[in-house]
Amino acid sequence: MANTMYPLGLEKFLDGEMGDLTTVVVKLMAVKTGGTYSAAHDYMNDVEANRYVGTTDQTLSNKTVASGVFDNTVDITYSSLAVDGVNDIIAFILYVDTAGASSTDPLIAWIDTDGGGPISITPNGGDVIFSPNASGIFSL
Repeated sequence: MANTMYPLGLEKFLDGEMGDLTTVVVKLMAVKTGGTYSAAHDYMNDVEANRYVGTTDQTLSNKTVASGVFDNTVDITYSSLAVDGVNDIIAFILYVDTAGASSTDPLIAWIDTDGGGPISITPNGGDVIFSPNASGIFSL
């Protein structure tokens, strides 16, 4: 699989449900081994069981939108990520946090590759850093 937008998330962009990504709360979830992408997923309740053990989803704090590109101008850090002995981080999911139930948090993108190939991070108790691509996180 390659980085991709959730089709039902794209639909939410088109109907205005997603809101302005520079003002809404956008979060990043670390996905554990066994987590999978599905074009049928639309909200966080479809994927939250795939969250890496012991993580807190990280809030993007320096979001920008320019020329059809969404970006976060700083790295996103998961501090002192615990080893669970079974799972690696194999992807990240970008979503809008509505501060309601996970069934109301729309999915935006599945990110499972970086510039060098598939994501496979084995947490060792140190920080795990998500560095947005120089050309942005995604473009429409």
